[in-house]
Amino acid sequence: VERSRGLGDVYKRQLNIDGTLFLYSGPLRFINVLARSYPQLKFVVTGPSAYYASSLVRAKNLKNIYLMHNIPDRVLEALYKKIKAAIVIRNAMTGISMTILQSLYFGTPVIANPIAVMGYEDLINESEISKAFMISNNIKELVKFVGSIAGKDYLAYLKTSLRKLFDRELSPFRYVLEFNRIISVS
Repeated sequence: VERSRGLGDVYKRQLNIDGTLFLYSGPLRFINVLARSYPQLKFVVTGPSAYYASSLVRAKNLKNIYLMHNIPDRVLEALYKKIKAAIVIRNAMTGISMTILQSLYFGTPVIANPIAVMGYEDLINESEISKAFMISNNIKELVKFVGSIAGKDYLAYLKTSLRKLFDRELSPFRYVLEFNRIISVS
């Protein structure tokens, strides 16, 4: 990954990606399916998975996958401004997905399988935020979700409203205020 000094130059090549961009977090075999199914789309893999995906990307010559490992928060924020949706796939419950939490914070819709959204059930079932999720256990259907989002801007309104919903329903500050209210009453 190309790095240089200063925020303006950090990951400059990756942040100047043209085209429809998706964030991916999950098993490498599924990113391979996505990249081959939609060669016109761009997929960004972040975190430790980016390190492990490098051999797959080279071996399969997947030019529409971008790998970004250990990126600073301010670069992540700039990246999320370009992302159409986050794709989060899990084979086993590994705790609450931070990628989903980040995506909601930045107003990005989420395409996921049921295991990936474990821990978010109440939020998905009882909230306006549920509009931000496309969930299926069927790989072919998940691939179709990606295609359906890629060519449409009907989810664009989510980018502006999700942040407000996040702040109202998931913000850590909300929980701190509630906690303080509870202990002050006691």
